[in-house]
Amino acid sequence: MQVAETPPSPSIVFGGTPLPLLPWLLGQGMDAGRPVDAETERHALHLIDELLARPGAPIDLMPRARAVIPQLMAMLRRDDLALNALAQQVGRDLVLTAEVLRTARSAAYGGRDERLDLPQALGRLGVVGLNAAIARVVLRPLFETSGDGLFARTGTRLWAHSESKAQHCSALASAGGISAFEGYLAGLMHNSGWTVALRELDRSGLFEPRVEAAARTLSTPHADVPAPALSDTFSIALQLRCDALFGKVAATWRITPTLTAVAESAASPGGLAASDVPLAALLRQADVLASSEVIGLQRAEPATVVA
Repeated sequence: MQVAETPPSPSIVFGGTPLPLLPWLLGQGMDAGRPVDAETERHALHLIDELLARPGAPIDLMPRARAVIPQLMAMLRRDDLALNALAQQVGRDLVLTAEVLRTARSAAYGGRDERLDLPQALGRLGVVGLNAAIARVVLRPLFETSGDGLFARTGTRLWAHSESKAQHCSALASAGGISAFEGYLAGLMHNSGWTVALRELDRSGLFEPRVEAAARTLSTPHADVPAPALSDTFSIALQLRCDALFGKVAATWRITPTLTAVAESAASPGGLAASDVPLAALLRQADVLASSEVIGLQRAEPATVVA
């Protein structure tokens, strides 16, 4: 029995072979769990399709967004401040201060002086660097996990993929004459579709019986049980739907007009591939580059994006 057909949408391919991201997100390798039958996979895709068909965005699956997104918008809309005044504002948030100092000392900014103070760090980062640090601190909770479901298993890797995608999208945007920071935000937010999809599958309990059965067989806690072995066909079908879920959720955030246009494109028929928004095409490219990077395929054949 074949898995349900995927809707028309872009796919990541390397040398003509689709690259499924989900096995890497789940940390699957030689220790993959029991294979999941095609009927269960088809049921899972049906659940996501029902979610996409509902009116409105599934914001209940991203509860932290209600607090996180307004906070992001408020911090990014601050007036231009003198360096000392900006340092005072940033210094009120210990987590943000730590992220600013860490970033300024990183190799990406040529950082070697561990004795940088906050004004020096801000001077090194500049506006774009500071905004990127703010975005990471504010958006990170959207990918924080607990428990032992699919989402809990993917959280750390999902964030690593998001950061890589944000860096690539920022660089592509800058080279294309588009706001580097909007590119960064697009890349950082894009995987919110995965968050929604995996939380919905966890809520359904569809894969939980397999984990419970394996835990009983192995006499081990759930967290030590290998994740269910999902097929590549299912993985690709799910990641295409995650694009649309990202669009439905992010379109409601209204962070900037450009990011809203990208999100609305992702949620529309044809998805990002059919969009005439320049940043949408760059986001697709960044997704390919990030997937190649995190899965360790830098030396594979050049990646292309196909409709």
